[in-house]
Amino acid sequence: MLGEGGEGVTYEQLIGQALDIVMHVRQDDYSGDSWMIVREKLRSGERRWGFLRFGWGSCSGCDALEGCENAYEQQALRDELVGQVVWRDTPEDLIAWYDTQRDHEGEYDRNRPEHLLLMLAFKLRHTMHLSECTLTIK
Repeated sequence: MLGEGGEGVTYEQLIGQALDIVMHVRQDDYSGDSWMIVREKLRSGERRWGFLRFGWGSCSGCDALEGCENAYEQQALRDELVGQVVWRDTPEDLIAWYDTQRDHEGEYDRNRPEHLLLMLAFKLRHTMHLSECTLTIK
């Protein structure tokens, strides 16, 4: 169950209710951005792979999750974030989509190394068939 007003609920927990988070990177600051590789939560069949990016703030006036006043608003935010995922059928398709984005021209975070490192770690994990891949950015 979601906490009232976002208390104790992180973006990772919120998104994790709807999607499996395979890998994620977030900026280590009072506000910033997060990038995630996710998969659909399905009981059977093929699960698509996705890339999600979103920003967050430091207070209820500039952070959507902190601004939620109840579980209904948190669920609506979760659904909005899930709706922003770029979906592909396979890891290879997701990597190919990412690689063809022309350095993510025009995107607000195109000069941030974090999402580049996330995708590099994902590529290494997938091509080397690693069960885990931990990425720490200082």
